[in-house]
Amino acid sequence: GLNFPLAVRSNFSAEDETKDALAGVFASKLNVGQGDIEQVVIQVLSSMFNLESMTKYRKILSLIRPSIILQEMAPEPLLSGTFFLHSRIQENWMVFEAKYLDYGASLMDNSADPDVKIKMPHDASYMEIGSFNVPISEKNKTLEVIVRFIRQAVELYRLTGWDDLEFSIDKEYKIHWLQARGLPHSQKGTRKEKAESLNLS
Repeated sequence: GLNFPLAVRSNFSAEDETKDALAGVFASKLNVGQGDIEQVVIQVLSSMFNLESMTKYRKILSLIRPSIILQEMAPEPLLSGTFFLHSRIQENWMVFEAKYLDYGASLMDNSADPDVKIKMPHDASYMEIGSFNVPISEKNKTLEVIVRFIRQAVELYRLTGWDDLEFSIDKEYKIHWLQARGLPHSQKGTRKEKAESLNLS
């Protein structure tokens, strides 16, 4: 069986369609104990019926078949957040955003800014560091694991076409994949062409 505590997340049909993704629309609950499961599942299921969702996504919501996914919590993180292989603003850029010593749920609902934010063009010619709020003693090891993470993320994309990844990196520098999906982006080029444009050799 599952080991508590758990993360309780939405897993709705049509939630992650490539044309109309609903990432961040539905509630996610972390560190849920065994005695709270029933109440939290109801909260996550009912999150699709808030006024904003019903107003903005009425057509999509009418097609959704509700479901829930229960995940064991990843170990206490060093870094946790999201990685986009195609930035919503600049498609040929990758974006890494993470919280330091905290779970990245606050990044999903835009209630907090990332402690670490790095952008990189697909040719991997350089990194543009927007923020790196990590203790000096941790910076080299943290940057090393981020580079390793990005290599794995690119390989995952080449295999699946999923370009929006949620992750956690624990204090032993082990990478945990929490969710992977495709999100809306320009339809220029096939997935194979886009994958081949990523160069981390």
